[in-house]
Amino acid sequence: MYHNLTEIYISKKEFEKAKESALKSLEISTKYKKVEGMGISNLLLGEINMHIDTAAVLKNYYKALDIADSFKIVKLQTALYLDLADYFRMKNKLEKAKHYLNLALKKSKETNKLFYIQKSYKGLADIFADERNYKKAFENYKLYNVYKDSINAEKVRLQIAGLENDKKENKIRLLNKENKIIELKARRTKVLAYFSVLFIVLILMIFYFLFQNYKHKQNIKKVQLLHQSEQKLLEMEKRILSSVIETENRERKRFAMDLHDGLGPLLSGIRLYVGEMDYLSGKDKKTVIVEIKKLIDQAISDIRSISRNIMPDSFSENGLVKSLELFINKIKPISNIKIDFVNHLGNKKFNKGFEIIIYRIITELINNSIKHSGADLIRIEFLTIQNKFIIYYKDNGKGFDVENVIKGSKGLGLKNIRDRINTLGGFMNINSTIGQGVDIEIQIDY
Repeated sequence: MYHNLTEIYISKKEFEKAKESALKSLEISTKYKKVEGMGISNLLLGEINMHIDTAAVLKNYYKALDIADSFKIVKLQTALYLDLADYFRMKNKLEKAKHYLNLALKKSKETNKLFYIQKSYKGLADIFADERNYKKAFENYKLYNVYKDSINAEKVRLQIAGLENDKKENKIRLLNKENKIIELKARRTKVLAYFSVLFIVLILMIFYFLFQNYKHKQNIKKVQLLHQSEQKLLEMEKRILSSVIETENRERKRFAMDLHDGLGPLLSGIRLYVGEMDYLSGKDKKTVIVEIKKLIDQAISDIRSISRNIMPDSFSENGLVKSLELFINKIKPISNIKIDFVNHLGNKKFNKGFEIIIYRIITELINNSIKHSGADLIRIEFLTIQNKFIIYYKDNGKGFDVENVIKGSKGLGLKNIRDRINTLGGFMNINSTIGQGVDIEIQIDY
C-alpha cells in the first residue's frame, strides 16, 4: 500500500511526502522481513533523493541492488541498473552509465522483458548521442523503435486477447446462462410432467372409484329390482292362486246349483218313470221308456254344458285367445249379437292361471251383454303395453247407471269381475250411461 502511495507522491512531485511514505514502507518491510519490499523501498528512496538529496542516492540504490543480487530478484535488478544508468548519466559518468545499461539490457533479454529492453536501447542511444557517436546512437534508437513497436503490438495483442477473453468469458457466461435456463426449463418440464402424470393418475383413480361405486349401486339396484320383481311375481302368483281358489269355490257352488236345479229334477223324473214301469205294460210301457230316454239324453246334455262352463275341453291345448274364439263362434248361431274380437297379442303366452281368469272375465262380460244389454254389437280388443295386459270391452246396448247397478243385487257379476281383476293387481274402469251402451277398460300387470 505504501509503495503505491509513494509512487503517487513522486508523480505529483511531492517528494517530502513521498520520502516519508517510502521510509514507512521500509520500516514495515524490515519489521516483517519482507526482502522484496525492502529492496523496492530503497529503490524508491533512491529515486526521491535524486531530487532532494543526491548524496544519498547511491547508498539507497546499492542497498537495493545488494538485496536484489542476494535474493535473485531479476525485475528489481533490471530496474536498479536502469536507475543507476540515469544517475551516472546525470553525473556525466557516461561509461558507468553504459555499463549499467548493458547489464539492464542483458537481464531484460534473459527474461524477455520488452519494456526494459526498449528502455535500455533508448538509454544507450541517448548516451551515444551525448558522445556524438551518432551512428551507434541511430542503431540503438532503431532497436529502441523496433522494441517499442513490439511493445505496442504486444499491447494490441494483449488488448485483443483481453477482448477475446472478454468475449469468451461473455460467451461462456451466456452459454452458462443458457444452460441454466435450459436446465430450469428441463426441470420445470420434468416437474410439470410429473404433476401431469400424478394428476392423470389421480383423475383415473377418481373415475375408477366413481365407476366402481356406480357399478356397486347398479348391482344393488339390480338386486333390489330383482327382489321387487320376485316379490311382485310372488304376490301375483298368490293373487292368482287366491282368485283361482275363489273362482273354484264359486264354480263349485254354481256346479252344485246346476246339478241340483238341472240334473236333480231330470234324475227324479227318471226315477219316477222307472218306478211306474212295474205297473205298466204294452204301449204305455214303451211310451215311458221313450220319455226315460229323452230325460237321460237331456241329463247327458246338461252334464256336458256344466262341464264346458267349468273349463272348455280344448283350453289346455288352445290357450286363451283360441278358446275365446271358439266360445264366440259357438255363441254366434244362437244369438243375434255380432262379436268383433281384435287380438294384438300375436303368439304371446301367459301363466295358465292368469289366462283362465281372463277367460272367465270375458265370458262373464259377454254373458252379461247377452242377458241384460239388448246389444247387437260387442267389440273386444286385447293388447299389451309395457308389461300391462289391456282389455277394451264395448257393447252398444241400453247401458246402465254404473254406481246403482254395482251397489244393487244386479251388479253381482260386475263385482265378481272386479274382484278377479283386483286379485291380479289390476283395475277396471266402467263408463256407461243409460241408452249409450257400456265401455270398459281393464289393465292388469303380467
